[in-house]
Amino acid sequence: MTADARHLPSHQCELRARGSGLEIVLLVLGSVLLTRAAPWVRELVIRYVDARDGDTDSLVCSEATDTDTR
Repeated sequence: MTADARHLPSHQCELRARGSGLEIVLLVLGSVLLTRAAPWVRELVIRYVDARDGDTDSLVCSEATDTDTR
């Protein structure tokens, strides 16, 4: 740290803290919102896939139509 940085007037320190503080708050808020939105999007995709799937329990299409030829 330079000598100039150690002897900043208090109002400059407050301005720097507020600027960085706002960035930190925005990053944390964005992370929280993304974390909360991920399960919601996952459920949306699962419901969409299940709705298109129909009523079969087969894992793949060939499993539903494949006959045992052994």
